[in-house]
Amino acid sequence: MVRRIDRLFREEKKMADAKLTPAQILQRRRSKEYMEAVDAIYSFLHEIVPEPGTPLEDAIKYFLGCEEESKTESGAEIAARLFTIVQSAKANGLIPE
Repeated sequence: MVRRIDRLFREEKKMADAKLTPAQILQRRRSKEYMEAVDAIYSFLHEIVPEPGTPLEDAIKYFLGCEEESKTESGAEIAARLFTIVQSAKANGLIPE
């Protein structure tokens, strides 16, 4: 999972480093390569079967509930929040799969 999210972070960093306009960023986020990276994350999450009633189950349900919206401009913000949580966990020594 972390590798999948890292792929998106690398793309986002490239866009920030290139100082792209919002329109250019949106165009890149709609590219085939970017959408494949997003789809890979959703595919992975669809395969996880967390224990019922756990925070992991809640997080996955929330994220999957936003799947279609994440492909829109406002939904990208939701996805970015989850990716940030995963990266924070990684930075604090937790290794999410």
